[in-house]
Amino acid sequence: MLKDLKKSIKTKENILLCLLLFLILVFSILSPGKFCTVDNFESMMFQLPELGILSIAMMLIILTGGINLSVTMTCSLSGVIAGYVLSQLQFSPVISIAISIIVCLVIGIICGLINSFFVANIKITPMLATLGTMTLFEGIGLNFTRGGAIKNFPFEFMAIGNNSIGYIHVGI
Repeated sequence: MLKDLKKSIKTKENILLCLLLFLILVFSILSPGKFCTVDNFESMMFQLPELGILSIAMMLIILTGGINLSVTMTCSLSGVIAGYVLSQLQFSPVISIAISIIVCLVIGIICGLINSFFVANIKITPMLATLGTMTLFEGIGLNFTRGGAIKNFPFEFMAIGNNSIGYIHVGI
């Protein structure tokens, strides 16, 4: 029985969980009244959902033995173009949001196809191919916006990223 318990504790997931709990304890001790507060956890719920989604995408790539350095710039370019489309559409907010989400997914797929073309067909090392496309996607996004902000989003869209249900942020 004790042997099985020791074996289950030594799994990588359990080690990570113990490390997480240890870090929460250390940060709580080092900054009492600041780290383990509702406001801090609300702030993390507001800031981290996008990173979680990108982490899942990156995890899938790493599990298959690859690497993709352009994930963040693919997300950025998709968001910039979808945001521009959303700001220009004059349909009902729900239809405009749906169209911009489709545009976002299509841009992400195109970026992924470009990466896969370089890696699978031209046989460029994934790290080099995605490093190049990362720079390409960043340049396209910056050129598209000219460094400015995209605005005039419908209120319904803004509510997705800014509203909460009780203490739980909608993004979560």
